[in-house]
Amino acid sequence: MKKFLILTDIGFSNRDYLRFGIEILRKKYQVEILDFTEWLSPEYWKTYKEKIFHCDGYKKILNYKDFEKNITKENIISAIDYLSSDKSYLIKNYISKKQIPITKVQAGTVLENKRTSIEWLLKLFFLILDPKVLSKKILMRLKTKYIKNKSKFSYNYLIIAGFAGLNTSIARNAKKIIKAHTYDYDIFLKSKNKTSILHKEPYAVFLDQYLPFHPASIFRKEKSLVTPENYYSSLNDFLKNFEDKTGLEVVFAAHPRSRYDLHSKYLYGRKYYLFKTSELVMNSKIVLLHTSTSISFAILYNKPLIFLTSNEYKKSFDDFRINSYSRTMNSLLFNIDDKDNYSKIPKGNEIFSFDKDKYKEYKDEHIKYSGTPDNYLWNIFLDNIEKRV
Repeated sequence: MKKFLILTDIGFSNRDYLRFGIEILRKKYQVEILDFTEWLSPEYWKTYKEKIFHCDGYKKILNYKDFEKNITKENIISAIDYLSSDKSYLIKNYISKKQIPITKVQAGTVLENKRTSIEWLLKLFFLILDPKVLSKKILMRLKTKYIKNKSKFSYNYLIIAGFAGLNTSIARNAKKIIKAHTYDYDIFLKSKNKTSILHKEPYAVFLDQYLPFHPASIFRKEKSLVTPENYYSSLNDFLKNFEDKTGLEVVFAAHPRSRYDLHSKYLYGRKYYLFKTSELVMNSKIVLLHTSTSISFAILYNKPLIFLTSNEYKKSFDDFRINSYSRTMNSLLFNIDDKDNYSKIPKGNEIFSFDKDKYKEYKDEHIKYSGTPDNYLWNIFLDNIEKRV
């Protein structure tokens, strides 16, 4: 029986099982999941909090011999690449030499970080103040360039989500472009007609990124953007003021990899929901966020945006990204460390306005390629490659 390989070094959760389209692929084909996390990303694996989703075809790959045993050219339609670690190019190059087609999902592009001249100067200033961060950024750039030079293959299939996906080196090198949409658009298709309401009273939703504890920092071996004590205290103060001014309770759409059961004190008693972001945004009055990719739900449901930054965030390696995003989307921006925020939060309908043209542009650029069918991503993928299999 013909099969697909799923390659991951970011763990494998129930959420991954769903978004990787395994149920759709299995209707016609065999699917094997090769999990390299413990081998290729050992530090990340040690701190990985999610429960591994063991299903038919799941295999943990602990070394190169394990890997070679599970790669045979026969009957493999394509290996679908979710690898991110430094050594992942070794895996992809080996598969490519076996003449097995490799697929990449460009899960979603993000807004460009367009800093002002002052922000560039401040970024440089903060880097000079922290030479360790500066040297690490330089080393990371050199390392990234080295790895790119090592990995010479181009993807056989690249799934892109919008026009912005075409303007990347990975797209220019790909042999076949499949135009589709993001994983979030799949969720939107499933939930847009739901009538269940998780929270009955009018509310605002905060798109949590679990910033102080985000596992991506561990994966990249970087320090967190913010410290938990400063971040959550300032965030809570701002949200209290926001609630007083607007009369809207703020609920958390918790980051999928968050563990607020272990860090509940930082929520100050606020309600939070896991894996319910689309439904929460759909029924909310307004969306508060930093740079969460779940901004796509706010765009799709036409919800107004308020961006939140902090003093620590601006000094981080992400620097003024939030400021740039708010300008691009023509949306409000608040610094949660600003003690005068209460007076700046507008009353009335002004806070609920949004730029329709910017929203349409974002959707076309980053969420859904214009003119593609309203079908699930993996159905679109199969429709495209089965003509070639």
